[in-house]
Amino acid sequence: MSFPEQILEYIASISKLGERAAGVAEEITADRFVEEQFRDIGLDHVHLEPVPVVSRKYVKCQLRIAEPVLSDNDVACVTAGTCGSTSTEGLSNELVDAGCGTLRDFERLEKARVRLGGKIALIERCDRLTCWPYIACRLACDFHSQVQATHNS
Repeated sequence: MSFPEQILEYIASISKLGERAAGVAEEITADRFVEEQFRDIGLDHVHLEPVPVVSRKYVKCQLRIAEPVLSDNDVACVTAGTCGSTSTEGLSNELVDAGCGTLRDFERLEKARVRLGGKIALIERCDRLTCWPYIACRLACDFHSQVQATHNS
């Protein structure tokens, strides 16, 4: 087997291990797999380094639109990764379409005089923007705070 073929085989093996968010079992399995592969090719002094991480295990993420009643009010969704848990009753408030959560989207909302305070901002997952979902959520909070400060002064 050629070296490039061997690399592709390693990549395929790692991808079969599932999602590897820091601190989850799949990440540890992937770490051990890479460590073993390094030893198999003859590298010396191979070892894993412990790194403290904050990790979460998501149990359920659900969005159900209460009004207006539609044929299917459940909406596919994901958490931004840094959101805290809600109570078992969940949240209930007005939804705001925040587009992809870019500065331009929030400026559009400001121009339309849409206030985010106390509302739920729906942010479309736009991987083409190459950012973590957290960034759009942080931008929403920062933009809301900035608008509030401007209006209160």
